[in-house]
Amino acid sequence: MISLPNGEEEQRMMVRGQVDIERLTSYGEPSTVDLMDTLDDVWRFLSKWMNLVQSYLSSEEETRRKSYRFMRVNLDANDLRDVAPQLCSLIKGYHIWCDDTPRYDVFRSFINNFSAVLKLFLTFNTELVFGPLDFLLDPTLDGFQDIRSVILDVHVELRKSWCYDQLYGGHPPDNPDYLSENLNLFFIDRENLFSTSCEQVMAADPELLRSSLTINFNGDDGMGVGVRREWFTLLIEQITDPMYGMFERYNNGLNFQPTRLSRVNPDHLRQFEFVGKIIALMVYYKITTGIHFTKSFYKHMLGQPLDFTDVACIDSELAYSLQWLLDNDISDIVELVFAVDSLEFGEQGSVELKPGGGDIQVTEENKVEYVRLLSEHKMSGAIRSQIGSFMSGFHSIVPRRLLTIFSAEELELVLCGMDVIDRADWRRNTQYVNYSEGDEVVGWFWEVLEGYGQEELFTLLKFITGYSRVPHGGFGQFASISSSGPIKISRANGGDDSYPKSSVCFNLLLLPVYSSKDVLRERLQVAMTFASVGFDQC
Repeated sequence: MISLPNGEEEQRMMVRGQVDIERLTSYGEPSTVDLMDTLDDVWRFLSKWMNLVQSYLSSEEETRRKSYRFMRVNLDANDLRDVAPQLCSLIKGYHIWCDDTPRYDVFRSFINNFSAVLKLFLTFNTELVFGPLDFLLDPTLDGFQDIRSVILDVHVELRKSWCYDQLYGGHPPDNPDYLSENLNLFFIDRENLFSTSCEQVMAADPELLRSSLTINFNGDDGMGVGVRREWFTLLIEQITDPMYGMFERYNNGLNFQPTRLSRVNPDHLRQFEFVGKIIALMVYYKITTGIHFTKSFYKHMLGQPLDFTDVACIDSELAYSLQWLLDNDISDIVELVFAVDSLEFGEQGSVELKPGGGDIQVTEENKVEYVRLLSEHKMSGAIRSQIGSFMSGFHSIVPRRLLTIFSAEELELVLCGMDVIDRADWRRNTQYVNYSEGDEVVGWFWEVLEGYGQEELFTLLKFITGYSRVPHGGFGQFASISSSGPIKISRANGGDDSYPKSSVCFNLLLLPVYSSKDVLRERLQVAMTFASVGFDQC
């Protein structure tokens, strides 16, 4: 085994570098020439060591031996595992030093050159990317996709926890000390929900939106977290309403994507930016959106490259046709050009996939390019402006790099929650107030739920919590996603003549003591179907 480094001069450089990097990370930019010179020395030393590790990965034994003689060490896998954290700490120090300076291009080149080494370090300890190597979460880095493949092996709950730690920066929203002076209160007109919400959110500082968000519907008394959930839910319903002409449905109505026809509204790009902020705020405040976008749209959010197979979520028949083109020799049997027909507001037209595309035939030689361009047109080209505005709004609240640790499928779960309710999971994560799990009425309640279908279960969930979906990770997540705490069932006053009530601000179901299971079933059905969610205790 070795220690890092082995040579006397390298040891001196390492000690000086570690001391100065501690100063750098504590006090900001280096302020003296001496410190700059020292960091330059350590930079050269660090490059030597990274080259040494690079040679370890080389299959050329002679290159490896020359590097070992130069640094006077011998390395094996255990050595690399030991030195990785020290090297990563130095690299982090240089990232802090170079960030937002002209030297960042040098640092970026360094990272791109040694991406294979950094990937190796992550295989030893993937959590390094949530610490000293967090700057690797940058989709524009040359080796990002290789590094990301290692990150995705980490359990998704650990990645999600890190994401929120970074997002909050030690200051989660709804801090009582802050709220005492800054309510950041929005007054919303229910009759003009979209327009009044858009006006106020777009005028607000994103930093204030992240610190607190209090909603009051004009004429209503409540303005707790439950009201905020209702506001988000109502907004999502309007955003996806065809009347607003912003999104269109795909995959038998299950998925949404911006529509190219939205441009009929001269203010549509500003509205897409607003929608991006709303979706991001729902992520920030851990509220499930319930709106499923197309897979290609999630990839846009993540900054991931699109693949022609992703078009299947928009047009399965087109995806099949494109696959057929790629799998077969189309010489003399397919008559296509680099253009597609379009129909907008009753007028037939044509869109070229490349300059002069209407006169360029699709051939066996250029069919791969045609498939790529047609797929891009369907998934992004026709709605590029709408996507750009949405992303601008979204990333003003949630930086893109924090989402790069998820796959498209995982991001959908984070945003939308789970589409199936597990009754056993719900029961395991329910607390009781003035009831116990062994009480007869509580037993009847769970027996009634056994007879519910998924739609009724989600209706009840929304009645109690204001959430339209179960958060990713299950019912246990309710205890941590907001100040409302876990779902609770509390004994309520009254008997057979009373109906259950809820307080979504506390995830609380107020359940009277009924004389039979049938009475409980009937009263609960009426309450969750016709009664408004309760804000009186918020």
